Amino acid sequence: MGQGRRAIELFLALGASAGLAVGCGLPYQDGAAGPESGGATATSPAPGAGHHEGGEGGEGGEGEAGHGNTSHGERKDPGSPLTYATVLGLMQGHLLVAGELMQRGRAADAEPHLAHPADELYGDLEPELSRRGAVPFRGKLTVLQDLIRTAPTAPATAQAVEEARRSIDQALAVLPNWERRDPAFVATVIRELLNTAASEYEAAITDGRIAETVEYQDSRGFVLYAEQLFSGIAPQLAASDPALERKLASTFAALKPAWPDPVPPSRPVLTAQEVRQRTAAL
Repeated sequence: MGQGRRAIELFLALGASAGLAVGCGLPYQDGAAGPESGGATATSPAPGAGHHEGGEGGEGGEGEAGHGNTSHGERKDPGSPLTYATVLGLMQGHLLVAGELMQRGRAADAEPHLAHPADELYGDLEPELSRRGAVPFRGKLTVLQDLIRTAPTAPATAQAVEEARRSIDQALAVLPNWERRDPAFVATVIRELLNTAASEYEAAITDGRIAETVEYQDSRGFVLYAEQLFSGIAPQLAASDPALERKLASTFAALKPAWPDPVPPSRPVLTAQEVRQRTAAL
């Protein structure tokens, strides 16, 4: 079973995680009716979600329950907005770290990260893209896979990465505007990405050494994209929920030393337990 395959299976299998408190102190409710449907607001209390990458205890060591507070014995709804947004976020994380590696002239290292969105994640997402009326983008991903093998240093390859990222953004944009711009929703997606990153980081470490480079890089990419999401909501959070804004900012500051470079150090800067503790603090 491939790395991304394990990731999506784990993400769907792990139970709902406690939502992040936003605004009036209530967690985001995945799938709650929003202003456009005349229902409750997106800050009604309810579960969020758990992980994505790692299925059989392989990638990220996420195979079983018991990581942080994410396991409540409920399987994620693959059609929920939170799952949809998180899977797209995991795709973005793969492409971000691939882009870093390409800039370093490490096309061979970038190749698996460019392959996973198409080979391991897209198939699970495809029914939701169709149901939600999003433009399919498998072709963009497969072209990218071909280019990284045949023309790794060509400008067209770097351009194809950016085009794929824009396609993922466009797929996210089919969610209702009130939802994808809601700090509670975005903060819960951030939590899911960080939880997944912690599990990938754990899977990268064996006997006190970083033995699995791809898993280390996956976790780095997921944190990078989560931080981008945070940057987008930080001003709004600073006004509506300054305590949460400070907590997220401090979490990223505490986590980022674990990934000093896209090429991993031989020994981890932070232990897997330290990373897990820092993500579980959210």
